[in-house]
Amino acid sequence: MPGKSIGGMRATLFTSAAAMGSLMVGILILAGGPIRFSSPVFATARDLAPWWVWGSVMTASGLMALAAAARHIMWAARVGHMAACMVYIFLVIALIGAAWQTKTAPLTGIGIYTAFAFIHALAAASADEGRGIRQVRRAAE
Repeated sequence: MPGKSIGGMRATLFTSAAAMGSLMVGILILAGGPIRFSSPVFATARDLAPWWVWGSVMTASGLMALAAAARHIMWAARVGHMAACMVYIFLVIALIGAAWQTKTAPLTGIGIYTAFAFIHALAAASADEGRGIRQVRRAAE
């Protein structure tokens, strides 16, 4: 990538990898349909929005972040990652609600979705790392 710093390339790869994760989660939610989303674990999530909204928003945010990172439109990549981060936070809240109401609800999803939210927050923050490095170099000249 001509004119792209090493830090910028790493940021693009990181944001692209995170975007692929959201894209896959969204597609899997849509492929699973209402039957897979009818688990008691997702009861609170279903109260907030139907299964197809969760899958569509996650797919759209992953596609946006991935396409924007590929085209080096990093502000759009940040928007996609923040949207994915918010969806994961809502899923964490929904899973905490399910764990509170149902003593047999698994707790691993809470940790996994919290980690995914954190990864997307980091991806959104690092989406502009390359520009920041170029600005520091220009200021030093």
